Amino acid sequence: MIGMVCENEYYNEYIEAPLTTALVPGTAYEVKMYVSLAAKSDFANNNIGVYFSENFIADSNFLSSNYIPQILDTTTITDTLNWVLVSGCFTATKASKYMIIGNFASTCPHGTFFGRGWPMAYYFFDDISVTKIPACNNQQSNCRIGIPDTGNQNLKVYPNPFLNSLVIENGVNGALVEIRDILGRKMSSQNITSDKTVLNLGFLPNAPYILVYRLNDQQQIFKLIKL
Repeated sequence: MIGMVCENEYYNEYIEAPLTTALVPGTAYEVKMYVSLAAKSDFANNNIGVYFSENFIADSNFLSSNYIPQILDTTTITDTLNWVLVSGCFTATKASKYMIIGNFASTCPHGTFFGRGWPMAYYFFDDISVTKIPACNNQQSNCRIGIPDTGNQNLKVYPNPFLNSLVIENGVNGALVEIRDILGRKMSSQNITSDKTVLNLGFLPNAPYILVYRLNDQQQIFKLIKL
């Protein structure tokens, strides 16, 4: 899981990563990623997309991108509780080696205002994939589907916000629980050993966090705030 800031026309962040293999020109690809808005964001934005490049792009000024993305979601993603699936397909025209994710408006619009405390839109991204498909009916198509986290529907994490400790109920013995900050850095890790597990987190600074509950090939995400 990774995060990205979209603040104004003077400061935007982009996520860039190399592909495991270069795209093949003339081949159709499907792109999928799950997106969620950080709970304390003042704003929610649109025009989140994916651009594929032959070369590494470095922009130290963090200005809004002038590149035209192959995948673009023009709706405003406001969900802070669930993961939103953004997907689309395109046919590669170049042997691109890099993928860039970000806001591809000429400026970063402030869209919907919530007044929650952070003067920006901060988005989380997870399960990003690029897969070959037989054909893409449209050169660019995308959809937006809000979905809840899957897995143990009886799992409880409380209180939220919390002060010094968190309680996890109905967890499965052996499951792994990680606490990560909004940049994705692991702050704490602990295995579930009973039906009711207490995490002592008084050492953490007051800030938003992500709890990741993992069991085998499934995971659940909880957004938390420490006061």
